[in-house]
Formats: sequence, C-alpha cells, structure tokens
Amino acid sequence: MRHPCRFELLLVSLALVGVIACEGEKPAGQPAVGTRTSAHAEGAAQATKGQLPPTPSSLRLAEAPAQTNPRKGKLLDLNSASGDELKAIPGIGDAYSKKIIKGRPYKRKDELVQRNIIPQGTYEKIKDRIIARQK
Repeated sequence: MRHPCRFELLLVSLALVGVIACEGEKPAGQPAVGTRTSAHAEGAAQATKGQLPPTPSSLRLAEAPAQTNPRKGKLLDLNSASGDELKAIPGIGDAYSKKIIKGRPYKRKDELVQRNIIPQGTYEKIKDRIIARQK
C-alpha cells in the first residue's frame, strides 16, 4: 500500500480547512464548525488515493445548467437577410453587413472567412446564429 506524501497531506488539510471555514455559513441542523462529517473523511480518503475532494466552487460548476443558444432555431440566412438584420448580430456592423451582402451568394457559412469577408474571431462568435440556405 502506498503512503501519502507530504504534498497530498497538505492538500487534504487545506481542503478540510476550507470546508470547515465554509460550515459557519450553513443553516441550522448542519454540523457545527470544527466537527468532522463522513464527507470530510470521504474527501480525505480520496486525496490519499491521488484524487482531490470536490471544492464548493467545483460543485457549483457541476450543478450549473448547460447554457443553450437563445436564438437556436432562428438562424439568419446570409443569402436573404437585409442589412439591418445582419447588423443586429453582435460583431456585425455597417461595414461587415455591406461586405456580406456584396459577396452573395454563399454555399456555406464558413465562406465568410474563406473569402475574407469577416475575420475568424468574428465568425466564431456568430456561426451559431447564421446559415447559408440555397434557393
């Protein structure tokens, strides 16, 4: 059986100190500050096996709902959109909207970058909001 190194023990103790410090903010019915719970023992056991226990911030990230595209299903067609509709897309101003209209028709939306109509960074921001439909 492998013995935990000093670094692993330090990480476990720091993790426990952080958990204990956060327990003062718990509602009534939770363990008192300084008491060890089975979660603490579980975290210490994981750390000695080479795994770190989850931190409160990582738990919040894991529980956060997945971000969805609010405009999904409402894709803007590059071949038929007006200048005002194009300008409504964040990152597309008057100059880019004129270049997009001048470069029509498009077979694929990535032609905006291939033809140097817009830069790659701008394309990455808008690619989920546009489509190039064929007539």
